[in-house]
Amino acid sequence: MKVGFLVSSMEDAVVGESEYDVVISMAAMGYIENIEPIFRKIGCGLKENGVFVCSFPHAAFHSITSKYLFNDPPEHHNYFHKGQLVWKWEDGDDYEFYSYCRPVGDYLNLLISSGLSIRCVLELQELHEQVESAEDEFDALYPKMLVIKAIKP
Repeated sequence: MKVGFLVSSMEDAVVGESEYDVVISMAAMGYIENIEPIFRKIGCGLKENGVFVCSFPHAAFHSITSKYLFNDPPEHHNYFHKGQLVWKWEDGDDYEFYSYCRPVGDYLNLLISSGLSIRCVLELQELHEQVESAEDEFDALYPKMLVIKAIKP
């Protein structure tokens, strides 16, 4: 079995038609402002019956924790908020991260419009043996990550 890896930004990646059996993206799509052309590129690049597995931060978890844990701006409390999120890993950090939040339906519909067929959707729950923070408690109550498996029919 031959395994190849493509190292590139998703926006700049050159993908041939029907080139890949499997494409995997773990938590990277949440950092892309415009994912529609990326999904189209993946749809085109997959072989027939090719599989695309991707994960995203779950909008429900973000909207709830942004209000009750992190005191983020009010527009972030809305599950349907679409747009850039600016955040720091730790409060004292001198650098910021930029990510994008979308409702679950947006991901599903964009994948379908890119020629892919949804096969499985998982909303991941994190369980902690010992709850040590409010975030640990929210991890058990709301899905933190969304995982989607799609194929090219």
